[in-house]
Amino acid sequence: MQDRYVGPGYDVATCIVSQPGGGEVSLNFMLDSALTTSMLSPRVAQSLEIQGLSGSGEERRFTSSTASNQRASSVSLPSVRLKGTNVTLGPLRPLVVDFAQDRIGRELGLPIDGMLGMEFYERFGVEVDGDHLRLYEADSVERLAEDEGMVTLTTAPLAAQLLAVSVELARGANSADGPTAVGEDQRVVGILDTGASHTVLNWAAASLLLGFTQAEDEERLVEEHGGTSSFDVSGRRIDMPMFEVALQLRGAGREPQGSCCFQPVEVAIGDIALFATLLGGSTESPAALIGQDLLIQRPMLFAARQRLLCFRSETRATIQLLD
Repeated sequence: MQDRYVGPGYDVATCIVSQPGGGEVSLNFMLDSALTTSMLSPRVAQSLEIQGLSGSGEERRFTSSTASNQRASSVSLPSVRLKGTNVTLGPLRPLVVDFAQDRIGRELGLPIDGMLGMEFYERFGVEVDGDHLRLYEADSVERLAEDEGMVTLTTAPLAAQLLAVSVELARGANSADGPTAVGEDQRVVGILDTGASHTVLNWAAASLLLGFTQAEDEERLVEEHGGTSSFDVSGRRIDMPMFEVALQLRGAGREPQGSCCFQPVEVAIGDIALFATLLGGSTESPAALIGQDLLIQRPMLFAARQRLLCFRSETRATIQLLD
């Protein structure tokens, strides 16, 4: 995520949370499939008078696209339901953590009070289509996708309960000249991240797919194509060049199935914290973070429990996420 960006493709669910002293409050939770658990902003925890009231008093570890195996205290939210429905998320034990989306959202008039991670995606089949968020029983998605003729990709489990597909260059959609022709027969691990505004390749993936190296090409790419910045959990700024490329997602796992092509997007290139976390502390293995610039191009149904990522056949006009 850019330092000041919250925009199209981010999936926000408004929830009704019971307060410890009685009454209810409406909170906005952003969905993030690269987050292992749920989070609550410290400002919200303090306003609800539950700061530090963890059920066990223990700290828990978590992983996100900007945090590498961090620890934080948790709190107990005994009753949480989706606004306007009777759908309950049960008791939640979110970690009390500062996250960039909270600050950015408040500056833009859209407060993001908390985050819902993979524990939410494991509980429901989650379909996003424009302004609509639809939830299905977690084990019903495979049949639903088949009945409605959706393109279905299998996914592979990663560390920290995250899921991945395979990523390659879309055949015939990239320039026949220059570095984009290098990796047409190569694939890299693609980590699914509904909380990321744009897709990111680490430098190993950029080398395999595009023929770029950090030492030789980073400054040139920034000059010719521009760049963006991100911040990890420690506040460290990561500057990344951008490059336009058309990608194709393929199924992963023991019996990989399915593929789906997407319109060209400007991917960022850099070694963000999540890559090292999931790759055993190394960034030498080629990997990509699959963000909303790809995922919003088609109506998407994500079934984490069944390890499926499904897309409807119709495409939407590409929305440019980056300034």
